[in-house]
Amino acid sequence: PVPTLVSSLKHVLFFSRINMLLVILPFALLAQPLGLPPAWAFVANFVVIVPLAQLLGVATEEVALYSTEMIGGLLNATLGNATEVIISVFAIRAGLLRVVQVSLLGSILSNLLLVLGCSFIAGGIRFREQRYSAKMAAVNCSLLKMAVLGLMIPTALVSTMRANCAVPCHVVQIEQISHGTAVVLFVVYVGLLLFQLRTHAYLHEADNPNE
Repeated sequence: PVPTLVSSLKHVLFFSRINMLLVILPFALLAQPLGLPPAWAFVANFVVIVPLAQLLGVATEEVALYSTEMIGGLLNATLGNATEVIISVFAIRAGLLRVVQVSLLGSILSNLLLVLGCSFIAGGIRFREQRYSAKMAAVNCSLLKMAVLGLMIPTALVSTMRANCAVPCHVVQIEQISHGTAVVLFVVYVGLLLFQLRTHAYLHEADNPNE
């Protein structure tokens, strides 16, 4: 039988025991308006992020079932970082730049080390040999280099200008460089989407005999 909206919602909400933590959601939303201690509000919101992030991943996977494998992977990669993006936006508005920096660093390290390592281990358990697209590996390495440069340029500018520029001028110039770098990286990401979905979609087929 075709699943109804109610049955689909029940499946999404109750398929995992982690979703039981959603009962804390009203408390997390009302913690600040009720004047509860900041530590309580932080713990409640921290705990409720876990099931919400899982629900976001499940919803993305469900959408990917009705699309191609490449689109599903892009959805997972894009929406999978929605939690970090939301936290970064609110932290920047609150002036907590150090929180944003640590969040980005943790996200980069977890994806490069934890996620990639677990993928290699899981694939190695099932398959004796694993094959990867050399072309896509080169593309990803190039993107990684650009991302590293995007992080290094403002840092290098701070180091070279700290002793030769007043603080207000220093801050303004660093912000301009950071904004320009962010725009460039966003344009590169849009170009990657066009590359993977439009111009060179044939390179990402799972049954490519050349890779």
